[in-house]
Amino acid sequence: IAAGSAAGLAAGFNAPIAGAFFAVEYVLQRSKEKGEYGGPSTSSTTIAMVLLSAVLAAVLSQIGLGSEPAFKLPVYEPVRLVELPLFMLLGVLAGVTSSAFLQGSKWFADLFEELEERGVPRTFHPAIGGFCTGAIALWYPQVLYAGFTNVNDVLDASNGTADYTWYLLLQIALAKIAATCVCKSSGLVGGIYAPSLFLGAAVGCSYGSLALFGMSGGMHDFASFDSYAIVGMASMLAGTCRGPLTSVLL
Repeated sequence: IAAGSAAGLAAGFNAPIAGAFFAVEYVLQRSKEKGEYGGPSTSSTTIAMVLLSAVLAAVLSQIGLGSEPAFKLPVYEPVRLVELPLFMLLGVLAGVTSSAFLQGSKWFADLFEELEERGVPRTFHPAIGGFCTGAIALWYPQVLYAGFTNVNDVLDASNGTADYTWYLLLQIALAKIAATCVCKSSGLVGGIYAPSLFLGAAVGCSYGSLALFGMSGGMHDFASFDSYAIVGMASMLAGTCRGPLTSVLL
């Protein structure tokens, strides 16, 4: 499981090091807590297999799909010390958002279980989830998964090349949480990894625009919005998946 997880993330994000850290930090750590990997020799062998699978998956992915990174990260300015409290507040905000995301997934899962108990067959759950997601997408089409195009669009908005206001980004983030929770709970395809990155970018960019406007009166005297978008992605992913090192490397 750990080797497969590392290979999948390494191939999907073109990030073998992050894939290996994800497997060690998330999969193996949880397995150790459950007592599934007790011996040190087994753990070292497993980690070696994780590294090998991540590297091979990344190499084959680059051969077939190219070596372009998953995200088109803009060049951001160095952060001033006076801005560190702003980034700390962003981390708190990302933690609250990730908690709401996870609690929302649990709430919708309980809701669909209750529907089943009231006589709605489980085979109808994906249709209900699809209807709800489609209704949300009519107003906010950004909630639909289109690779990492939506994430890159938000990153473009953070450096001024796309038209997203801070309040529109907040609305999209709320809609994305609802749509992802419905999809995941109803049995449709939907995880939390890629949505967490999108949510982090949206929340970070929105927060950065507000924070910088308040600090500098609308002037770009501090780090640009894209710095907050990138930090928001890492913070949100760390809060949702409990993998801080993976989030930083990715």
